[in-house]
Formats: sequence, structure tokens, C-alpha cells
Amino acid sequence: MTRTSEVLKDITAAKRPFSISELQSKGLTHMQLTRLVGAGQLVRPLRGVYRVPFEGEDNSGLLELACISKAVEGSILCSRTAAYLHGMTEGNLEALVFGIPMSLRYPDPYLLYQSCRFVKWRNQRDFEVGVETMTVANTEVNITSRERTVVDVFRYSSYTKRGEQLDLGIDPEAFHDILGRYLGDKEKRPDELALRHIAKEFKVWDELSLIIDTNRNAVAKTMTM
Repeated sequence: MTRTSEVLKDITAAKRPFSISELQSKGLTHMQLTRLVGAGQLVRPLRGVYRVPFEGEDNSGLLELACISKAVEGSILCSRTAAYLHGMTEGNLEALVFGIPMSLRYPDPYLLYQSCRFVKWRNQRDFEVGVETMTVANTEVNITSRERTVVDVFRYSSYTKRGEQLDLGIDPEAFHDILGRYLGDKEKRPDELALRHIAKEFKVWDELSLIIDTNRNAVAKTMTM
């Protein structure tokens, strides 16, 4: 078995996208990658990202999400996309939302077959506070935590001027749905200390805390009726 065959076997078993740097570290040259794509043994969904095509591929959008995360260095899944992946909203992966560095050029709008939105962040806080990793389509991706996601969805909603500028489609109804699912999750109890800390970091705690209290009062009233 040749070295190329061994690498193909490894990445086939992994069933995930690989960056060009990962494959080059395994010994594949740019010329070899071009030949493998031409032979149909690899596909290149995005510039600098390769994967092995396989039967029964997931068409939920998760594989595309993983490819974009690989292609856009420093990107972080956020807003309604993060809420969906955390089980805080229903529906499906419509427009994928990523936070990216201010210095990064907007990626090409025709990424794969998925609609993407990119929010540019200028503050280092945005990339550090409430950011974690999650495995999606066998790929480790950066994503905002459940608490950070609640904060982001609020500050990107029509409750704030910032939300109006970004136009991410987060109306009060969508926000309250996400907040209600976060607060009412019986398996993953809300981390109120983390939520308060993150909301204060982003200077929205005063407004958000009032809405949380109103939500809880409404739930309590419904339960006593």
C-alpha cells in the first residue's frame, strides 16, 4: 500500500473534512491532492478543505457547517445556529451564522449549498468569553456556549439597535422561544452565574435580567392557573 493510499484510508475512516495543512502534514502534496480530486477520490467543497465522498452522507447541513468551520480560520458558530446545535430552538439549519475577526475578508457568499451569515467582531472578548468547542460531523468546531448564545441572541435581536443593524432575523418571539427553552431545560440546568457574568461582560445584564424575571413570572403564573 502506498503512502497516498494509507492517507486516503485514514481520512475515509475519519469521515470529516480536512484542511490542506492537515493533509500536507500527512505527506500529501498539492499536486497529489489535485490528482485525487480529479480522480474523484477526494472532493474540495471549499478552497483549502478536502474530504472523501461517502454514501449516505448527512444532508442536514452539519457536514457543510463543519467544512465552513475548517475553511474560515478563527470562525465561531453563534446566534441562532448555536442555539439550534445546543437544542435551544427547533427547525433546521437555515442560514448558518458565524462570528469572524474584523480583519478577515468576508468569505465568498456561494459557500457550498448553504446560506451563510458572517458577523464581524472587533473585540477580543467576543472570541474568548463563553466560547467552547463541540464535535459536529466528526469535526471539532468553535461555538458560543449556551449562556453566551442567549446573550448574543438578545443583543442581536430587535430589542437592541445592534440587532437592527445586523438584521439576523431575531424578533422578540424567536428570542423568547430560545430563552424559554434555555431556562426550562430539565436535562441541562441553566448556569445562572455564567449567564450573569457573560451578560455583564457584554453590558446587557440589566435589560436581560428584567426579561428573564418577566419570563419566569409568566411561567409561574401559568403553572398556578
